[in-house]
Amino acid sequence: TDPVRAAAFLARHLLLALESGDPHRISLGLAAEAVTAARGSSGAAHRKTHTLLNDATALAERIGNPHAKAFTLMMRSAVCYARGSWQEAVAQGDAAVEMLRSECRNVAWELSLAHILTFVCRSIRGDWAGNRRRLPHLVRDAEARGDLNARLSLRILGCAYILELVADQ
Repeated sequence: TDPVRAAAFLARHLLLALESGDPHRISLGLAAEAVTAARGSSGAAHRKTHTLLNDATALAERIGNPHAKAFTLMMRSAVCYARGSWQEAVAQGDAAVEMLRSECRNVAWELSLAHILTFVCRSIRGDWAGNRRRLPHLVRDAEARGDLNARLSLRILGCAYILELVADQ
């Protein structure tokens, strides 16, 4: 991935969303921009991240859009991951998955990202048993949807190979 190019695309997305005036798109843009802001380590970066996430959440709640609400939870998970708050990242990611599954449609990418984030955070925390239980279902789900990105990301980025080591395989 190219973080600089990604940041440019996210900033452009937010600018276009603001220009459009569409509160759903603005909420998504604010939440995504928070992930870029979370890469900074200064107090100002922390405050900016917090403000962006809170504004995105408030807007999503105000318009009552489940996709915007779930996306904001997922971006909170990503911010927690970037900051090393892995337990909170898992909690936010799991909440996003639940909302995406129960209240949203056509959200394959969002589900994949939330699953990958929580899987990686569980790995970092050493929750091998939890990931071992989840992995077959997640891979089957990705295969059923034809989601090659999710399948490969769970196996490689998600540290799934370590599950075999833990199982002495």
